[in-house]
Amino acid sequence: MKTEVILTEDSKFTLDDFTKSTTADKLKIKGQRIITVGTAMRIDKLHTHVIVPLLKKFPELEITSGYRDYKTNIAVGGAKHSKHLFGEAADITAKNLTDLWYTIQEMDIDQAIRYKTHIHVSYVSNSLNRNQFIDKTLNK
Repeated sequence: MKTEVILTEDSKFTLDDFTKSTTADKLKIKGQRIITVGTAMRIDKLHTHVIVPLLKKFPELEITSGYRDYKTNIAVGGAKHSKHLFGEAADITAKNLTDLWYTIQEMDIDQAIRYKTHIHVSYVSNSLNRNQFIDKTLNK
């Protein structure tokens, strides 16, 4: 049995939702489920400032990827300095990805990258967020 960490009462997501990885499970990468308190706190900030507000408009929102340890990030082909490594990013999806994209553009975030199947979103802190928006669906 494991300890379930509920991030907030107004969310369906737990800390486990941000650390799970089918790739890490398949490759038996144990470090994927071992995080520091600092990483947990950064996940909590991302959850509080980005995920919870989005859940109000998109209750079907899903997290397809959250925190990644170094080995998992390499296995999935993640960027070398990915915000996923620090618990500051999540890949999310919803039924209406276009509405989700435009809603995210109205938020204070670090970076959002729109792909065909999901949106990568990162949050650092109010004073350090770049508010950078990149739409990869326009480049193809």
